[in-house]
Amino acid sequence: MKLRELNFADEKAAIADINALRQGYQAGGTWTLAQACWHCAWPISKSLMAPHTLDISAEEKSNQGFLDDVIHNGWPKDQLPATTEMTPPKDAGAVAVDDLILLLERVASYPHSHVSTFIFGPVETPKFRRFVLIHIAHHLGFFRPGREVKYTSGADVANDIQLLRKGHVALGKWSLAQACWHMNYVIEMLIARSIANTGKPLPPRNARVEAVIAAGKLPSGVEGTKEMQPPPSAGDADIEQFLKTVQRLDGPLLPVEHRIFGGITADEHRALQLIHCAHHFGHFRPTTK
Repeated sequence: MKLRELNFADEKAAIADINALRQGYQAGGTWTLAQACWHCAWPISKSLMAPHTLDISAEEKSNQGFLDDVIHNGWPKDQLPATTEMTPPKDAGAVAVDDLILLLERVASYPHSHVSTFIFGPVETPKFRRFVLIHIAHHLGFFRPGREVKYTSGADVANDIQLLRKGHVALGKWSLAQACWHMNYVIEMLIARSIANTGKPLPPRNARVEAVIAAGKLPSGVEGTKEMQPPPSAGDADIEQFLKTVQRLDGPLLPVEHRIFGGITADEHRALQLIHCAHHFGHFRPTTK
């Protein structure tokens, strides 16, 4: 599952994102960050040289059609399986991340007008740079800064919050208190929308909810409403309130109307709340054990 839609303006922006992910990340796919970096580095390492000629073969011209399509329309939505030589090893480690960063620095300072690419033949350097950034953005979109968190109960969430209160590093824009304010609002709002409280029949259920719960991650592109945005003044009182509210997830819940997934069952309600908590509190890394 893709977790982010990225568009890097230059190599510096891509490197900054890679370094942020190195501090901790959540993965939406099967590769590790090191494997994704290994894969993205492979075609760059085979291409950073000046061509002997600007003539291109018929095969290279055909391949450049794909390159042009990516630059104009973005990376294809359909999954493209990696070729054997571009499939990363399972034990790709930190050196693969370092290698990609070094290669991106070389791409940024490449002095020639054209690049002799591995399958596209001679390509204008600006076009090659753009293609590289789109390729990297596609793969890094399967990661987001944070830590892998999976909660099975409200008590799990509360215990994690208590750990984070002892010391943490924020990997996102919100403070811990703001994340607690937000989740407190969402939990209380959804409970208030239960069929018992509204007296209204539930709307149709969006079948996507099953895939989200199976993946244990929120899909990309989901943004909260204006009312859900926490105030800058959120503080300890909001953390304390959330620690009380989250315990409600361990009690009886009812089917509710979800703004994205429609009418959901009580079990789906609980699962989505825990996934939502993991999404936000995964953006904090504890500094104590």
